[in-house]
Amino acid sequence: MLTSSKPELELARLTTRQQLAVALRVLEQNGVADNTAGHVTLREPGTNTWWSNPWNYEWASIRASDLIRLDANGQVLEGHTDPSRFLDVHFLIYEARPEINCVVHNHPFYTCLYSSLDQPLLMLDQQSCLFFEDYVIYNEYKGLVQGSDNSRAVVEALGSKRTALLKTHGLVTAAEELDAAVFQAVYLERTARLSWEASQHPAFKPEEGQMNVEVARRTRDAFRARKPPVIQLNWEGWARYVLRQTPDVLD
Repeated sequence: MLTSSKPELELARLTTRQQLAVALRVLEQNGVADNTAGHVTLREPGTNTWWSNPWNYEWASIRASDLIRLDANGQVLEGHTDPSRFLDVHFLIYEARPEINCVVHNHPFYTCLYSSLDQPLLMLDQQSCLFFEDYVIYNEYKGLVQGSDNSRAVVEALGSKRTALLKTHGLVTAAEELDAAVFQAVYLERTARLSWEASQHPAFKPEEGQMNVEVARRTRDAFRARKPPVIQLNWEGWARYVLRQTPDVLD
């Protein structure tokens, strides 16, 4: 069992498989899970293989031993559980953007709710600025994101941005690092909730209630540059909580 009081030391000792198991617990605790639905993939460093959660496991109970390692064709290389049948969008993102190492997809409540308005996210706090000019709204839902045609359309819409808000469906977010992908997923759901609740208030005026454009842009750039390291610090705090409360996640 890990006993260090410094989360950066604890996390540095985890395998890629264990890191993803922790991330799935973090996402569930922050409202990004949807029962057994959704999927996250994380590249094994230096390879074209990825760890992923299995088909029919609640994220709240996931353990490292439940995860499976896949090749670019979705074939299981390691592990004993069944992979999701909806990973096409992940592999197409990795094919189009080799710098990406982690992709998250799920159907969080407020993300689905606010996306039904087909309106831009509202920049109401500093965390929402993470998405300023760095997300797309994909509003051509054609059923389950399965098969190359539907998945490729999502990837093409995503382009060079990190996050797609899928109208009446959920989110896809991609990043070079696991901590950034988790942070993006958690704060997209929070931003969608703030946007929804503000938009429903009769006194709210979008032109007056949002962050200044230049402030939003500078804040986004500070997040990306990790100056200060907000993404890392949040990830370490979330991961520390999981490791202390549910150490079985590493099993």
